[in-house]
Amino acid sequence: MIEDRSDRVCVIGAGYVGNGLAYALKRAGLRYDQLEATGRIGGNWSHGVYDSTHLISSKKSTQYVEFPMPEDYPTFPSAAQMLAYLESYVDHFGLREHLELNTEVVRVWPADRNGTAGWYVELADGRTRHYKAVVAANGHYVERNLPSCPGEFSGLQLHSKDYKRPADLGTGDRVLVVGAGNSASDLAVEAAATFGSADLSMRRSYWFIPKTMVGGIPASDLDRVWLPLPLMRFATERLIRASVGDYRRYGLNRPDHRLFSKDVTATSSLFHALLHGKVRPRPEIRRLDGDLVHFTDGSS
Repeated sequence: MIEDRSDRVCVIGAGYVGNGLAYALKRAGLRYDQLEATGRIGGNWSHGVYDSTHLISSKKSTQYVEFPMPEDYPTFPSAAQMLAYLESYVDHFGLREHLELNTEVVRVWPADRNGTAGWYVELADGRTRHYKAVVAANGHYVERNLPSCPGEFSGLQLHSKDYKRPADLGTGDRVLVVGAGNSASDLAVEAAATFGSADLSMRRSYWFIPKTMVGGIPASDLDRVWLPLPLMRFATERLIRASVGDYRRYGLNRPDHRLFSKDVTATSSLFHALLHGKVRPRPEIRRLDGDLVHFTDGSS
């Protein structure tokens, strides 16, 4: 039996975006249900980050406009502070009333060819509901993306989503981090601080942006959507050059793509670790052989 809720909107997810959308619907006087697969609000901040995580954007550029972060929060709040902020946002605007925790959505499909007659939402417990509209805010970090490498590795393999603290890396003293996004950069630095050094394998070149630019201004505070992209790119590249200089000084390759055409990595600690020899850049993995990893430059 299909439950008729065609008078309301279905919001999937209770993370940063889902909560903001829920409040927007409530403020507009629209009926809605908010469904969250887990038992907590907060999305990735409640179940997918490590203990030492801090925002890569400043609190000023991250906070909801209608609900500023507490004055005593630092410029780059911790994961615990971010989660507490999201929970206080939900409570402040009374969003729990229409929030259903532990309610996983497994399938969504249109009631007609183009969705104008509404959408069917199937839940993990077998129930199906009919809504007039659906907003998917389930997050793009919900699934683990694991690289496929030839060969077999005999050591411990761990995805960053399953990492919480250095003890999770086991008893060995050699750590290879694959990838150079924000999480990978943080984990390489943290592993190096714990075990003395770490290697960082990169399949491609990256744009690395320091979290603070010239004058200590957070890089995210310089992002102005009203500036034309070419002007924003021109200004940011020169600020990077003034702040960190040539990437080759750190053993990194110069980016082979234009700034902002792909995701950037915001980090300040990685530059420090590279200059001190704590983190060693490595190229792409060619193959795995037991506890040995071979790279495309012939090293292992």
